[in-house]
Amino acid sequence: MTNISETELKSIFNMPPEKVIDFFENKGLKTSYDWHEVYADSHSKAFTVAKMTEIDLLKDTKNILDKAIKEGESYGETKKQLTELFERKGWTGTRIDVDSKGNAKKVELGTPRRIRTIINSNINSAYAAGRYLEQMEETDFAPYWQYMAVNDESTRPEHKALHLKVYKSTDRFWENFYPPNGWNCRCYVRNLTKRQVERLGYTVESTEGSFSTVNKKVGDEIKEIPAYKFN
Repeated sequence: MTNISETELKSIFNMPPEKVIDFFENKGLKTSYDWHEVYADSHSKAFTVAKMTEIDLLKDTKNILDKAIKEGESYGETKKQLTELFERKGWTGTRIDVDSKGNAKKVELGTPRRIRTIINSNINSAYAAGRYLEQMEETDFAPYWQYMAVNDESTRPEHKALHLKVYKSTDRFWENFYPPNGWNCRCYVRNLTKRQVERLGYTVESTEGSFSTVNKKVGDEIKEIPAYKFN
């Protein structure tokens, strides 16, 4: 399951927020074999595509997505441009490759599924970053944020558990869980006024004293991950 539908993707392309454009244009480039190599908040600072280790190809890919957002190109046109680029560069199909640890494995390169994922994940993260900045500008009159999950068969149980929870925009919760909250996350956040919270009967929760850290295997490494316990 992808982050958002093709209709939503087309809507994002056709009506690009200025902040989304700025966010995506300002991302640096980082080659990586495995997406785990560019982990957590580094994704907000660097543009990367897993298995794409050639900087020129990565730059060309980013340029196509930059142009698509800025000029409002259709999803189909962007897909066509990426397909042609990958075919020209030989970054297509599947092959047996060796990762940074010397392990041989079968990898998927510029297949139709991967192209959709590349477009989807990068547009989704850029759109979320733009939305985050807009919401930060509205905290004076809408200081509460509510976590919204899609709640279908593909939604992670952890994300379903967070659905409709409300925290202050300044709560540490959002530093760690503001969507996209994990790979292919489709969750989003809506901001609420005090009056809306009271009218809808929501409880404003707090994560103060609830955070800890756990060691988790990410790729081939053990990383310290923030953990939050909630009812």
